[in-house]
Amino acid sequence: MSKLQITGVVLLSIIALVVLLFFFGALDLSFTKWYAPKKENIRREVFEETKSYVHGKQQMLGKLYGEWQDAAYDEREAIEATIKMQIADIEADDISNETLREFLIQVRGY
Repeated sequence: MSKLQITGVVLLSIIALVVLLFFFGALDLSFTKWYAPKKENIRREVFEETKSYVHGKQQMLGKLYGEWQDAAYDEREAIEATIKMQIADIEADDISNETLREFLIQVRGY
């Protein structure tokens, strides 16, 4: 093989390597675009079932319950709306305090 042929083979090999790297990079991005949201959804579901998450929501509910008790009628509606939004993903059965559980059921209607 001549020096010109060897140079051509080396250049073609480098170009092929760059093209392959670009292709695999694009493939990785496509896979990540498809896979990452699913993975994050699973992580979020697991987090929402942790004791600390439920305990935090229960503490928030307790704080809002205290505010609700001290509030005027029109303020109570705003607090109830906040509870419906902030505590929507918690099952009433997960609330260990019976008073708060009953309050949550009363506010949400279920």
